[in-house]
Order: sequence, then C-alpha cells, then structure tokens
Amino acid sequence: MACQPVSPKELETLLQAVAAGTTTVADANVALCTHAVTDLGFACVDHHRRLRQGVGEVVFGEGKSAEQVLSIVKAILKQQPAVLVTRVTAMMASSLAKGGGVAVDYDPIARTIVAATSKDARAAEELPLETMSAGKCGVAIVTAGTSDLPVAAEAQNTLAYLGVQFTGFHDVGVSGIHRVLRIIEDVRRCSLAIVVAGMDGALPTVVAGMLSGPVIAVPTSVGYGIGAGGGAPLLAMLNSCASG
Repeated sequence: MACQPVSPKELETLLQAVAAGTTTVADANVALCTHAVTDLGFACVDHHRRLRQGVGEVVFGEGKSAEQVLSIVKAILKQQPAVLVTRVTAMMASSLAKGGGVAVDYDPIARTIVAATSKDARAAEELPLETMSAGKCGVAIVTAGTSDLPVAAEAQNTLAYLGVQFTGFHDVGVSGIHRVLRIIEDVRRCSLAIVVAGMDGALPTVVAGMLSGPVIAVPTSVGYGIGAGGGAPLLAMLNSCASG
C-alpha cells in the first residue's frame, strides 16, 4: 500500500512538537517510520535517504522495466523536485517523457536521466552538496580513450546533479604520454581526479604519480583478449605503485 511521505515542513513541525512536549518520542518514531517509504509492491521508495545521508535516492535503471522506473520516479517526485536515474535505455527515457508531468533530460552516452516535476524545478532545486572550492575546477574527470566516455559521462552527470563542479580531460591515454603531460597542470588545480581507463589500466597510476591529491581509479571493459571485461585494468589499478 502506498503512503504519503512526510514533507520537510511536516518533519520540522513534528520535531517542534517533540521539543515542546506535545508529541512523544514514541509517537514521532511511529510517524517517521510510517511515512519513510512508499511501497509500490515491487519497490520500496526511500524518501528519508536525503535526510539521513544528504543525497536522495538515485534510481538504478538496469534490470527494471520502463513501467517500473516510471512508477518509482513519480513516487520520488512527489517528495522532491528532481531525481537522477542511471543505466537507462532509450525506451525508459521515452516512457518517462510520455508519462505525464515529468520533464526529462536524457543523455544517451551516459545512459542517465534527470527527471523533474517541471523544466524549472531542476534549476530551482536546492542542491545537497556545495561546489568544491579547494581547486579551481572542482573534480577532474580524465579518460584514457574515447571508448571510455560512457563511464566518464555517467560520473560527470552524477556530479552535475549533486552540484559539484568538474572539468573533463578526455582521450589522454598513456599510448601517447605527451597528451597527459599537456593537461597535467590543469588537473593539479582540481581537488581530486576521477581517472577512467580500460586496456592495461595504466593511466590512473601515471596521473596519481604526478598529483598530490586523491585519485579515484575507474576500470572499464574496453580492451582486447584477456583485458576484455575490465579484468586487466582492474587488477592494474588495485596493484598501482602510485600512492593516493
């Protein structure tokens, strides 16, 4: 059975009632537990994740039908102005766009959707995370090759949804090391780097060896022979000789 989630204003009122002594802690706990989820039968939408963790639920589209994704998104949009959906298909995007009352921003390369109650709602949303200020470019997203772009684009769209500034540096793999050297000073201005690579997975090690900040290494399934499936770059990244 679907239930109406508690809104931020209702939550504030409830907490004020507890503080004033007009509502017991036990009664407040029952109210929060009752309205924390919307049970759709095939999914329990977690409306309080943003309250607990600062970021609302992100919908993972892979393995779900277009109808299931649409139902989950609509349930979330009753409580917040926008939601990020990852690993989506063109059919899911079309279903959301035709679902009524949902504005859809679909990126076919990243396979992501930002769905909102209206075109203006997304822009007006109060973002849960502040733009990173330690570096001029926030987060650097570095890719080894053009074939790694889908994974990088998903990271970029996630950062954009969270309100985190980023700069992309693409197709700078180690097969042409001069490409890395020409952008490394710009990468150093960023707070951290997300480095995406397939094949031998060497790029994160090269980049980490030239940075003082942290590097998040992301393997992709791009490659030949034993590297196919992402096994070779994953092991190379786990065995990196660069610190950070």
